[in-house]
Amino acid sequence: MGGKNEKLVARELLMKFSSRKTDWQTGTIQAWMDESHQLAKTVAYGRIAGFTCDADLKRMRISLDQNYAHESTTAVEEQLAKAGYRLAYFLNLSLRN
Repeated sequence: MGGKNEKLVARELLMKFSSRKTDWQTGTIQAWMDESHQLAKTVAYGRIAGFTCDADLKRMRISLDQNYAHESTTAVEEQLAKAGYRLAYFLNLSLRN
C-alpha cells in the first residue's frame, strides 16, 4: 500500500475483492472473530521464527524476512476489505429503519 492515501487504497481494495463481497457478508460475528484469530495465529505470529506469546519483546529482536512481509501484506489487504464490506453491511442494516 506504500505511500498511497486512504481513498486510493480503499478504491483498489474494493476493485480487487468485489467478487467476494457477498461471501464475506454472511456468517456470524463469532465466526468472523474466530477467522481473524486463526489468521493471527497462523499468519501474523505463527510464521515469526522464535516468537512465543510470552516472549519479552523489549529484550528480544525479531527479524522479518521479505517473504513474511509479502504474505502479511496480502492478508492485511484481504482483512481490510472484509472489514469494510462487513461494516458497510451492518451500517446498511442499521440505517434501514
